[in-house]
Amino acid sequence: MVYFEDSTSNKNAIKSIEENYIIEPGDILSIKISTLNKLYAKDFLFDNTEIGNAGGYVLDEDGYVKLPQLDKIKLSGLTIPNAEAAIENKLKEYVKDPVAQVRLQNFKVHVLGEVSKPGTIRVSDGKINLIEAISQSGDLTIFAKRDNILVVRTNKDSTKQFGRVDITKRNFFESPFYNLKQGDVVYVEFKKEKLLANDVVQNNRYRDYSLLMAAISTVAILVNIFKR
Repeated sequence: MVYFEDSTSNKNAIKSIEENYIIEPGDILSIKISTLNKLYAKDFLFDNTEIGNAGGYVLDEDGYVKLPQLDKIKLSGLTIPNAEAAIENKLKEYVKDPVAQVRLQNFKVHVLGEVSKPGTIRVSDGKINLIEAISQSGDLTIFAKRDNILVVRTNKDSTKQFGRVDITKRNFFESPFYNLKQGDVVYVEFKKEKLLANDVVQNNRYRDYSLLMAAISTVAILVNIFKR
């Protein structure tokens, strides 16, 4: 299967914009703290999967999170790397050379339609684009419409945006729907050839069924003849 059909080597390269996810109130974070000097910092070292909080830390409506042994820290409005830095700076008051690892637990996109493995994709760093989502879904099927992929996006005010992306064009990287956002639904439509192929399959099945029934009828007639 071929993508980017109209791209050529002598054209100027198109740079895609990679968006860093911004943490928001209500987000669920997995947070792990470590350091080389574990003996003197044991009270501040934790992994939420090991302390009965496997569901993660939920940011309150003001964007704050409460961590063990620490005051509340505001993480909303920060990227993942900036959130890690904010936690590390807070820990430096108590621990030497702390390392914080922050991952998103609630960021997911949904891929439906003409892909090999439709389903939900969870993204721990909040960064995934359309091609990556298609790749993680097992790629497009031979019946997929590559020139009209639908992305449904829910805005913060619960309104919906509907974007169409043609991945056969070299500039589709510039689409606002190239970088996927939390909760996006990607739907890949099928070509009309799939309907024709299904018709052929159904016709073949009907033909095979008809032949089978004719054969059964013939056998039944022969059995009755020989019984006489």
